[in-house]
Amino acid sequence: GKVNVSEEELNKNISDNIDAGWMQCVPHDRQEREIVLLAGGPSMSSEIDRIRLLRENGCALVTVNGAYKWALDQGLKVSAQIVLDAREFNARFVQPVTDDCRYLIASQCNPAVLTGLPYERTYLWHAFVQGINEQKILEKYGNFFPTPGGSTVVLRAIPLLRMLGFYRIHVFGFDSCVMQDGTH
Repeated sequence: GKVNVSEEELNKNISDNIDAGWMQCVPHDRQEREIVLLAGGPSMSSEIDRIRLLRENGCALVTVNGAYKWALDQGLKVSAQIVLDAREFNARFVQPVTDDCRYLIASQCNPAVLTGLPYERTYLWHAFVQGINEQKILEKYGNFFPTPGGSTVVLRAIPLLRMLGFYRIHVFGFDSCVMQDGTH
């Protein structure tokens, strides 16, 4: 895949975010709690009753990008929000900040994405790191846990959730298509 900012900007974001002292995601033991992962596609709307039922039955609700605001607009309480994209305008994907939500932000994200997030509930994870920044991570945290996957936030969210110990993941809205009614 190709990243939508320059490698120089990507490396600066990573370096600045590490220097800021955010906690990082680390591997966890297997978790029994199930996850509902909202990927942002139009099919989520047709599955809202099922999503609500899973949430009411104790599933954690994890969102990516604009699915966060969609979930909040539906009256759903978000457990965690994941952001990958390195562009500054993606700070909108963590607004408004809500109580009890954890924010899992890729270290490559523009520092503006992290502005105003609660330090005690915000964690960096590493999608693209090389050279000096890998060394910086090792020096800062003592370990380095890169998150493999594809070039989209959902394709990285699944391995990230697995690293965090979650293995039962219900995925909604991972369509990337046009619905029969013409919505995208």
